[in-house]
Parts: sequence; C-alpha cells; structure tokens
Amino acid sequence: MELTGKIIFIGEIQQISEKFAKRDFAIETLEQYPQQIKFELHQDRTDLIEPYKIDEIVTVSYNLRGRSYLDKNGVTQYSNTLQSWKIQR
Repeated sequence: MELTGKIIFIGEIQQISEKFAKRDFAIETLEQYPQQIKFELHQDRTDLIEPYKIDEIVTVSYNLRGRSYLDKNGVTQYSNTLQSWKIQR
C-alpha cells in the first residue's frame, strides 16, 4: 500500500530489545479532510527517514500488520501497525 502526505513528526530510534529497534514518524494526508497517520520503521530500516525533513511531501510504502494479545484482565485485544518499508519524494 502507499500513502502520500506531508511529514509532521520524526521520532528517535527506540531500542525495544537487544534484537529489535523501531522508529515512528507521521504524515498528514493531502485530502480535503487531512488525516494524521503514524508509521513505524523497523530494524535496518529505521534510518530510511534520515534524508527527509518536517513539512516535506513524501510517498510512504507500507504493510498493514495486526496481532492479538491478552490484556491484564485476560481479555483479547487487537492492535494494528503500519510498517513502512520505503519512503520517497
């Protein structure tokens, strides 16, 4: 999937565990009613956002990922992630 918008946030690299790192960034879509969408970069792709600046227009290629987990009350919850793998002007 792809989405085009203006970069509004670039986070720092977060070392979640010894083997897993991630970095968040967000874009605002260019439609009549703009949406602010957060993406994640994982592992060796955390530096893909480095050449870009806030307010630049980019197209983000991403995969939609989902998982379920049990919360502290034993209730099944669901989570989605937009995992980016390519960014281009």
